[in-house]
Amino acid sequence: MTLATRNVVLIVGVVLICMLLLAYVAGAYALLFGPFSDARVAAGHSQSWLGVRWPVTEIGTYYSLGAAGALALIAVVAIAVSARLFRRVSAAEIYFVTLFLMSLALELLRLGTPLADAAGLPDLVGVQLTRAVLFGRLMGALSLFAAGLYLTGADYPRIGSATFLLAAISFLLVYLVPVDSRRLSATFMHVTGGREAIDFLLAFLSLGAIANCVIGWWRGHRERGGAIALSISVLVIGKELSLNLATPVPLALGVGLVAAGTAGFVLVNRSSYLWY
Repeated sequence: MTLATRNVVLIVGVVLICMLLLAYVAGAYALLFGPFSDARVAAGHSQSWLGVRWPVTEIGTYYSLGAAGALALIAVVAIAVSARLFRRVSAAEIYFVTLFLMSLALELLRLGTPLADAAGLPDLVGVQLTRAVLFGRLMGALSLFAAGLYLTGADYPRIGSATFLLAAISFLLVYLVPVDSRRLSATFMHVTGGREAIDFLLAFLSLGAIANCVIGWWRGHRERGGAIALSISVLVIGKELSLNLATPVPLALGVGLVAAGTAGFVLVNRSSYLWY
């Protein structure tokens, strides 16, 4: 993948996320104040993560959707800034972290589940939206893991092929996982079979991304490797909190950590590539 192609990917990503954000705002208005404001929206009353289940209040479910919007807003700003700052930088880790930020925008699709329910659409719509969100989470986790590999010193030049491989793996896993069309979690995602296995896989990839960054710092492959490892760690922790918890305080903390980790990563790399 050439540098020009990667820049096009970033620009297309910004445009698509902006379109999703506009649809998200329109859908939120329809659900809260528009034609669906009187409809009864059914949401799950519990949430599970890594095999642990706990009850969630109705307001917590809406906070979760609000956090998804905040994450997408952070992503579009960070990608737009990255497209401007790193337009002449070919560092693979920057590309894959940006790809991870793009995947956060798919969390906006969770709003489609209550909208489909209020509109009386078949449960199949919510099932497909759940698969799309899971695809984004797997693609994002794999992208961060790949970024960590490049920070350890990996030198695989076919970044485009690596991207398609990660997308194919994510699609295959999501396609094979069974989805219960009648059960919803508190985050407006349908319950999937083997949910604990998916959670542990995502956690493993997240920890692997942090471990790779630390190894790269220890080996001295990158200048300011410690700051990069710290920003990736903060980003991963914030991502896990904001995607898996539906409680106001952890959600706010998670979104704040994602914003801080993203800003830190961009600023540290900007100082490294100041003259590009």
